[in-house]
Amino acid sequence: MLAAVLEVQLAEDAAKPYSWPAYLVGARMRFRCDSVLLVIAVTRSVAAWARRPISLGPGSGVVQPLVFGPDELPAITDPAEARESPELAVLAAIAHGKDADTARAAMSAAVAAGAALGMLNGERSALYYDLIKASLSEAARKAFDMFPANYEYQDEGLRRAKAEGKAEGKAEGRAEGQAEAVLAVLRARGLAVTVEQRERILRTTDLAQIDRLLSAAATASSTDALFPQ
Repeated sequence: MLAAVLEVQLAEDAAKPYSWPAYLVGARMRFRCDSVLLVIAVTRSVAAWARRPISLGPGSGVVQPLVFGPDELPAITDPAEARESPELAVLAAIAHGKDADTARAAMSAAVAAGAALGMLNGERSALYYDLIKASLSEAARKAFDMFPANYEYQDEGLRRAKAEGKAEGKAEGRAEGQAEAVLAVLRARGLAVTVEQRERILRTTDLAQIDRLLSAAATASSTDALFPQ
């Protein structure tokens, strides 16, 4: 058995070299097993800082955090892939949230993670949402802010459809929620959507096609790019 202490680190913090060892000792005492400190860093510079060994004093050894930053957690930008591994998608979104070198990847990862939240229960979904939002740049946060209402509504629709045994209604409700999410991302990025494009998006019922539109909406330079000729 191994107890893991997880920290999401947004910036360097001079207090952490003193509090992190205490977290490990607390986990070791509580679970009566070895413990490890896992740090998710949102930038490469924070990751480099967090990797520094923490000396506990003469003869007391060191604490070596295991750090995962943008280089260790590739951005997951495909909503379908994110739904297969929701927790990994959330970690990837956090790790790339503020990386100036991957601004588009940060937005795409946030959108994909938003899609993944719909696969989790309410308590975990709310927790992960807060973690992702806190780690995002302003631009990525604007896009991500559009997801909670859509996916909360979507989950309710899925529960009703399951209770009524209407598999077809479930698929239609999910597609509708995804289509609204595509429009929300485009609005957040300030991209103008024509009436024809809006209707085309809302009429799309194929979930694979909706996933493609959702991913493209996060990085497209114009709405025309969503519908290549």
